[in-house]
Parts: sequence; structure tokens; C-alpha cells
Amino acid sequence: MIFAICDKNIERCSYVHDMLNDYMNDNNIDTKIYSFLDSNIFMNEIEDGKKFDFLIADEDTIDHRQCCKCFKNNTKMTVIYIMSCPKTDKHHNFYYIEKRNDNTWFEVDRILGETLKKDIYNNGLGCYCLKSGNILCRLPFSDIMYIEHVDSKNIIHMNNNSVFVERKTMAKMSDQINKRVFVKCHRAFAVNMMYVRQLINSSFIMINGDVIPISRNELSNVKERFIQFYYTNPDKMDNLTQDMMLNYR
Repeated sequence: MIFAICDKNIERCSYVHDMLNDYMNDNNIDTKIYSFLDSNIFMNEIEDGKKFDFLIADEDTIDHRQCCKCFKNNTKMTVIYIMSCPKTDKHHNFYYIEKRNDNTWFEVDRILGETLKKDIYNNGLGCYCLKSGNILCRLPFSDIMYIEHVDSKNIIHMNNNSVFVERKTMAKMSDQINKRVFVKCHRAFAVNMMYVRQLINSSFIMINGDVIPISRNELSNVKERFIQFYYTNPDKMDNLTQDMMLNYR
């Protein structure tokens, strides 16, 4: 993984650099970390085609508009923006950390650690290669909420409410999805357990309110998979789901 730190404060820049280096070494992840005290130098790197996996940017060094431009040139980059007060024009693909004072930086390691774990986990899930007509694209499994089979077509429901349609059997699709997070709960449905809000009787309730049926033959196995997933991945559930899961203890 390649990191960029953009902060004109040398002490903070050094602190984040060392924290990242220690974190990645502890997790046995190969990484390169580049520090930029001047946003113009960083922007020149971006314009020259340099790619980074993560950008950690301080608002006093690089403004929000420049960060958005960087992301536009590299949509696979995770942007963590450090700001002194909430913004009304937040970019929905950025992570934001509020900086009240210099002491806040001593909590950044915890916040960044959580962010890194999430992104490393999601990146490790891989992508589904969609082929439909003239469309060929990669859909991260972490962004797919569930898959529905209708009239010889698979409808892929994404976490941003967009959908993709592909003509393929559900059996072939099931062989290609990531079994770590997906469970086939019905002959016409495969669900990403990261987006399940509740399991009620024989249905999944997704975080957007969609109700996904669970077939009677699969119910016992699906319940076991669901419980096992959330007990081994507690950070993947929201508070409502977490409270609901207590009923299964």
C-alpha cells in the first residue's frame, strides 16, 4: 500500500508517518509512505500520474477542492481529511476527522486504525467482474448489498441504491461471489451479511429496509452462517443490528 501524508506541520507529519509505519508493520503489510509539507508538490505528483492508496490530508495544508480533484484523478484512493470544524459540503467518499486542537492528533492513531482495518478488510474481499452488453466493470464485493435473480437476469443492488443487470444464472453467480460475506439464502437471492439489519422469522431485513426471503430448506444453515459472521465480525454491524443479535445468545 502507498500512503501520502500532506501536512505542513513537521511534528504532526512525522507522528502520523511513524504511527502508520508501526501499524502496517504490526499487520505484516508492505507499505510505502510519502510525506508532503507543500500541497503544490503533492498536486504535481498527482498530475504526473502518481497513484496512492491512501491520502491523509490536513486542511491547513491542502484545501478541500484540491482533495476532491485528487480523488477525481484516482477514485480508488481512500481520502482521510483532517478539519477543524464540520463542513456542509462533505465528499461522501471521504473520511473526516475533526481537529479541535493539537491534542486531537494523539487520538488519530485509533481513528485511522479503525479506518485502515475497514478498508484493508474491504479491499481484501475483492471485486466482481460484471459483463453486460458493452459494459465491463469491477464491482467491489464490499459495495454490493444483495443480488436478485429475475427472468434469467441477475440484478445487483449496490449500497448507494444503484443497480446493475447481468444475464447469467444464479448458480454461476453464486460460484463467483465472495463466500466470506455473502450467503445464498434463496434460489433467487444472495445477501451480503454486512448489510443485514435484522433476521426475522424467515426473512432478512436489509439496512435500506428491503425484505429478502429465506427459503425453508436453507433457513437453518443461513441462521448459523449469519450468527457466526456477526460474532466473528462485531465491527461490521450497526447498533440496531448489534442489539438484535443479543437475542440469539
